[in-house]
Amino acid sequence: MKSLTGTKLRSFAEAVLGTEIHVFGNVAVAVAACEMTENGADVQRGVEMLLLIKDAGAWQIVSQA
Repeated sequence: MKSLTGTKLRSFAEAVLGTEIHVFGNVAVAVAACEMTENGADVQRGVEMLLLIKDAGAWQIVSQA
């Protein structure tokens, strides 16, 4: 993504292109490929990762990168 210094961010959209989830008992790792569009033109792609823990029957996010 471009630096926001000296620019005007008029719009931002993010779309998930695909996901993959691995579960190990009460721990899960979720990986999501994403596409971000700034101001309707500047398109970037990236990967987001989440670490989740199942606590009292509900999944909770403990970290995101």
